[in-house]
Order: sequence, then structure tokens, then C-alpha cells
Amino acid sequence: KEQEENVAAAEQLRAAGWTGTFGFIWLDYCGTLASLPGRRRQADLQCLFSGLLKEAAVLAVTLSQRGVAQLYEGELADALMVCVAMAAERAGWQASLLGVVKYHSPTPMVTAAFVVGKDEPSLALLDK
Repeated sequence: KEQEENVAAAEQLRAAGWTGTFGFIWLDYCGTLASLPGRRRQADLQCLFSGLLKEAAVLAVTLSQRGVAQLYEGELADALMVCVAMAAERAGWQASLLGVVKYHSPTPMVTAAFVVGKDEPSLALLDK
């Protein structure tokens, strides 16, 4: 239902003259992907690929490890990369990792940036 509401909101904005797509999106979350709110975060990512992104775009996502035990070093970053790749693939898109940064603030945090596109994404496509 939430995804349907997001798509409906985008359609209303397009009717008002918005082009309907973003070339850059940064989702800044205070949690992981492995919880009930995390499943909603995964749905947010899937929703982006339903027509809210330009044909080539930069997507950045920040997650925190707040309140969750880490199974291994780098698990949060790995989960994020897999989630973005799978969301893109389900929509017929591709995602290429630009980079990952890990830091503490005060809990472990990770931000990953991706180039996403309908074809082989590359930075050159972003100049269009």
C-alpha cells in the first residue's frame, strides 16, 4: 500500500509539471535492513526503481547498526550492497558500486553510493 501511495504522489507531482525523476537520491536511515522497519526500507529502495529515478542516477544509502549484533565485520555494508543490487535487478536495472564509507556516530554506520541505470550504468551517462 505504501508503494502505491508513493507512486500516486509521484503521478500528482508529474501532473503539476515535475519531470517525475531524480538524478540523485540519498536515503539516510537510522537502522538496518534486517527488521520490520528494515523491510520497509527495502520496499523504499524497490519503489525508487518503479519510475522515480532518471535512466542513469546516483543512489546513496546510509544505514546504522544501532541495536543489532554484527555477525561479521562488514555485514551491514554487504547487506546494503546486496539489497540495492537485488532491487535494481528485479526492476530490470543495474547497479554499480561507487564506494563505501564506514564510521561511528556513535554507533557503527555505513554509507554506500551507487550508479544505477537501465543499461550498464556509468558516470558518463549522468552527463545526459
